Amino acid sequence: MSLCGFLLALTAAFPAQAREFQTGPVRLGASGYLKELWEYSRSPLDGRPFFLNLNRARLTLEAQAPAFKAHVDYDHEAWAGIFFRTSEHRIFG
Repeated sequence: MSLCGFLLALTAAFPAQAREFQTGPVRLGASGYLKELWEYSRSPLDGRPFFLNLNRARLTLEAQAPAFKAHVDYDHEAWAGIFFRTSEHRIFG
């Protein structure tokens, strides 16, 4: 009898027992926020009025299990307004 045949006979004689792992609670969480900031002002260089709108959004996802932990943040930002046509923006960017 070869070694492979012996191992095959041994595994057939003693079947493997299924193991059940105790796992704790799995937690999932999601949160976030949205901010909108408006600015109205005048240019100190030429005195023209301008406005700027800044929008920010953040989404946070969290997952936790006994052998695994994850945290993900996604940020998004958008700027709008006529500030980008002012002398300050053209000079200083």
